[in-house]
Amino acid sequence: ATMELLDGDRARLFLISADGKTIQPKVSYGNIPDPPGGPPVLAVGGSLGGMVVRDGRPIVIGNVQKDAKWREPDWAQREKVCSFIGVPLIIRGQVQGLLNCVSKTPDKFNESDIELVQALAAQATVALENARSFEELNQKSMLISRLNEINRNLSSILNLREVLDRIVL
Repeated sequence: ATMELLDGDRARLFLISADGKTIQPKVSYGNIPDPPGGPPVLAVGGSLGGMVVRDGRPIVIGNVQKDAKWREPDWAQREKVCSFIGVPLIIRGQVQGLLNCVSKTPDKFNESDIELVQALAAQATVALENARSFEELNQKSMLISRLNEINRNLSSILNLREVLDRIVL
C-alpha cells in the first residue's frame, strides 16, 4: 500500500533485531533491484533508515545521491534512486522498525506524505502486534496440550516407579 499510495518505486518494512543493534528487511516491493550483496541489514543510527529507528522520527530526503548518510551511493546512482521517506514503526512506545519508500523522482515526498506513511505504519504496528500475540498464544496452547497429554499418560500408570521415571524422562 505504501508504494502505491506514494507512487514510489520501492517500499520496505524493516524490523529491529533482538539485540537492538540492526534493522533487517522483512518485506520489500517495487521495481528497483537490491544493492549488491542483497537486501541491506542496517545499523541503528548508521544510515538514514537507522537514524529513523534511533531517533524515532520520520525523515524525508529529496535526493539521496547527494546525502552522505545514504549507505549505497553507487547503487542509488546506478538505479537512479533519488527521494527517500522513512517513518518509525512504534509498538507500545518503543521503536520496533521502519517503513520506508524510495522514488526515482527527486523531491518526490513531502510533509503530507509523512502523515500518510505514519498512518500506514500505525496500521502495520497493530497487525504486527496481533501476529505476535497470536504466535505467543499458539505456543502457549501447544504447551498446554502437551502438558495435558503428559498428565493423561501419567494418570494411567499405577506403578509409582514408572510414574517417577516418566516424570524425569
